[in-house]
Amino acid sequence: AQTVTGSGTAGRIPVWTGPTTQGNSIITQSAGKIGIGTAAPGGVLGVASTTATTAIYGLGNTSIAVLGVSNQSIGVVGYGPNNIGVLGASVDSPGVYGSTSGSGEGIHGASTSGYGGFFSSANNDAADFYGNNWGTYVVNNGGNPAIRGFAGGSNSYAGSFTSNVYRAGYFKSNNNGLYSLF
Repeated sequence: AQTVTGSGTAGRIPVWTGPTTQGNSIITQSAGKIGIGTAAPGGVLGVASTTATTAIYGLGNTSIAVLGVSNQSIGVVGYGPNNIGVLGASVDSPGVYGSTSGSGEGIHGASTSGYGGFFSSANNDAADFYGNNWGTYVVNNGGNPAIRGFAGGSNSYAGSFTSNVYRAGYFKSNNNGLYSLF
């Protein structure tokens, strides 16, 4: 039998540094939590990157790259104090896909001072919404319009409404002193 040599630090998971030597890895264990790149993980598994390298990178060639499932809370959380918290990218399928089998939201966006959701596209629709009840349902309790359309290009429209079966647009004001459509 050969003797294993090397030294380590309490709370650090060892790594083989040679055929018979061990040293510290970047993995830590603290209070029943595992940390990669951090000695103080905030969850059961905490991953931190202090360089330009991505902290968690999921690659699924034939399946889902990253899956978050929760029974009572949020499945996946991303926090970026100065950049993107969660990025979903794809060549031919959705970059981010949200689904719910109950009465919750498939995707929920919220903000205290910015956009709850922002959609942009260079060559196609910025956002498409389909629904069996409401395709798009917008509520605004502030003093601005619930929906605002702006068209800056020549021959473009701020709004276009088409219906195959019924009304393409319906406007009603609950205030008799104001217009339903102005």
